[in-house]
Amino acid sequence: MLSANLNQQFISLCYSIYPKKITAPFIYNDEQFFSYLKKNRLDDYFTIKYGQETQEYNQYKKNLISSLKLLKKILGNEPFIVIKTLSSYPHITSDLDVIIKNKIPVSKIKKTNFPLKTDVNNRISWTEDEEISREFVWKNVEEYDFHGIKILVPNPDLDVLIRLAHLPFEQAEIRLGELLHIYRQAKTVNWERLQKEAERNHWLKTFERVRLLLNKLHDGMFNKQRPIRFPYRLSFFLLVQAIIEKKAWRKIWGARYVIKNRLSS
Repeated sequence: MLSANLNQQFISLCYSIYPKKITAPFIYNDEQFFSYLKKNRLDDYFTIKYGQETQEYNQYKKNLISSLKLLKKILGNEPFIVIKTLSSYPHITSDLDVIIKNKIPVSKIKKTNFPLKTDVNNRISWTEDEEISREFVWKNVEEYDFHGIKILVPNPDLDVLIRLAHLPFEQAEIRLGELLHIYRQAKTVNWERLQKEAERNHWLKTFERVRLLLNKLHDGMFNKQRPIRFPYRLSFFLLVQAIIEKKAWRKIWGARYVIKNRLSS
């Protein structure tokens, strides 16, 4: 059983991201605790909140700052948005995701050796087609100051829609840290606008299924006491339905990695 001190710190940590008290049990003993936090991208935030920044996080932050500066130098006045990299709490990401406004060739940028692996694209898509239109993307950005570097990031509407699309078309699971961030952002979003954008880009049913899943998880996490496993795996059925609705047939081949990962864990 998780010790009272760690349990209180964990509840407080989650509450600071999304201010609602968790009732469902997630972790059962102290030995699992830090491994669980790492799997759910909460380990760095826990260390910062209850201790100090780790050398790993400090290096990540330096690499991110250097990469943003290099990107701004390369692009000049070309607008770009940083997506999925920054959240409402500090954590380490595997790369820096960037969307460029104009349809300029990205091959030169992709060959640049950034301190942090940087993925540059002209559109938001994990299939053969866009999940979110360029028009919607560029109408839903806001300025953000990251350690003195002014950048554009998604506003809550765009941020939530990106993450909802990322789950069924790419990620196939959701970490607790990101889920809490989505709940925090979702308090101010215009769900009707998001619904219309999903319909416009041919994944309305998938959007509604994912939203229903998030509502179900929210009820289980904050109103009940049944265990929930995180990272939470989206069902194969939901993933297949998403592929069929979007007609993203190439994703079927990529699904073998999801299956292999789940069988081995």
